[in-house]
Order: sequence, then C-alpha cells, then structure tokens
Amino acid sequence: MMEAMRIEGLTKYYRPRNVVENVSFEVKQGEIFGLLGKNGAGKSTIINMISGIVFPTAGNVSIYGGPNTGMEAKKRMGVLPDYETYYDSMTALEHLKYFSKINKKKISKQKMIETLERVGLGRDINKKVKNFSFGMKKKLGIAQAIVTDPDLIILDEPTSGLDAESAINIQHLIRDLNKEGKTIFMTSHNLAEVEKLCTRIAILNNSRLVSIGTLEELRKEYQSNITIYIKHLPIAAEQIAEIKEYLETISKSLKWKENRLNIVVEEETLIPAIIRKIVLANIDIMDIEIVKPTLEEIFLDSS
Repeated sequence: MMEAMRIEGLTKYYRPRNVVENVSFEVKQGEIFGLLGKNGAGKSTIINMISGIVFPTAGNVSIYGGPNTGMEAKKRMGVLPDYETYYDSMTALEHLKYFSKINKKKISKQKMIETLERVGLGRDINKKVKNFSFGMKKKLGIAQAIVTDPDLIILDEPTSGLDAESAINIQHLIRDLNKEGKTIFMTSHNLAEVEKLCTRIAILNNSRLVSIGTLEELRKEYQSNITIYIKHLPIAAEQIAEIKEYLETISKSLKWKENRLNIVVEEETLIPAIIRKIVLANIDIMDIEIVKPTLEEIFLDSS
C-alpha cells in the first residue's frame, strides 16, 4: 500500500529540552491515523513540522515520496493547525476566498459554500468571524483544510471545543472523507473518538513514540485483560465442579455466583475453548458479553 506520509527521526529542540525526540512512523494511503499523547507530549509540534510551519532540529518528513516543503506536497495536503487565527472583519466565505487566493488555488464560490455547509456552517456563510464561537472557528478551520480537495488531511484536535452534536457531525465527516479516498492524520484528547475512528494509533509519551499499531495490536502489546460475562440457567453443583478446575487453569480471575460466571483472560483465543467447555458440560447459556480493554486503559498503561 502506498505511503501518504513518512516521518523519520523527527526531533525538535526547544531550550531546555527536546519536545519531540527521534519519532519515526509512516501513514498509509487510505488510513485514519491517530496520534495520542498528554498535553506537552509533542503532538502539535509534530503537526507543525509536517505542515512546514516549524523546521525540525533533526529528521525529515516526506509526503507521497517527496519533501513536505515542496509545492507538490502542499497541493496534496490540507491542514487544521491548533492555533488557527482569523481576520475578525472577514466572513467565513471571505476567509475561504482569501485562503484559495494565497494558495493559488482556483476554487469556485459554489464549492466553498458546499464545504462550509458540510462542516455545519451553512447558516453562517456571510457572518463575520468576530461573531464566531470557538467551535465555529474550529469548523471554519476544518473547511479550510478540506476545501482544496486534498489527498492528505491533517487535523489537530478536530472536535475540541465543539458541542456533542457538532463533534458527532465532524466524526461522520471524517469517516465520509475517508470513504472518498482521503487519508486522515489526526490528534485528539478524546480517546473514545480515536478508538472509534482510527485504523492505527501512535502513542507519544515524554516526547517519544512508545507504541504504534491497530487497537488489537496495542491490546496484545500491553497484555490487557479480556473479561467474559456469562449468564446461564441454574445448574447443579456437580456441573460447576466438572469445569471449574479447568477454567481456573486458563483464567486470571474466576467468579461464579448462582447463574453468573465472570472470567478474566489475557488471550482472545481462549474464548472459543471456554464456551465449548461450558456447552459440553450441558450448561445452557443465556447471554455472553465480552469486554475488551478500552484505548483509555491502554493509554494510561503506556504513560
């Protein structure tokens, strides 16, 4: 699969320390790639280096095989930086016109209007930005990032400051853009959002990359527990004794009370064996719930 972006040995020094230290990863074409980290971990600095606003102390960034500072990269990339500022006297539509002009992009007025409608600013096209809330400015920034129809869209905290309904709408927009073939690289403080949207996730801690992979790969890396909740019809004591000894050998924790059984295991592959053993013991299962660790638990474990 083609690489949309490659970061190699990226380092940024701001006295007295490195805010980003020797970070390397690639983003594949068609991914929704999430970058996680606590405040000060270096997420926004990485985005600023990717977009060419900040130059790295060491390392480099390539976009579709070329330098990120080249004209070809800039044409294929749309960016929502975290510090987005606007001209108070301009309207939303005027901002997009100005943006297209300084970037030498020919964008029709209809395309700009459609983009503003898509991010939820359809009723505010001609409203001056000085009357915008923080959330509305965030939507305008997203419109600016996507109006040129870029292949790679870089979003720094795209839903921060938005109300719940607007955040959900932006999440739907991110999915829709991805379905259209766009590659999304995003940061977020909303771990549930990253878990829901992202195909792969990288975790920063103390300016360094500590983990990268799919959610399933991260779960395996941190040996997170999987809990199986089983509800069954009443059974005799001898039926419990028949399989309890076996279950204790493969589980980290086992609780059996009346018609409810809770089992904690480390490996997902143990689940079919457990269910088979229970069925073969003539225990009638009424309900099964399997709870895997959340991204929040993995993130806290890696910090």
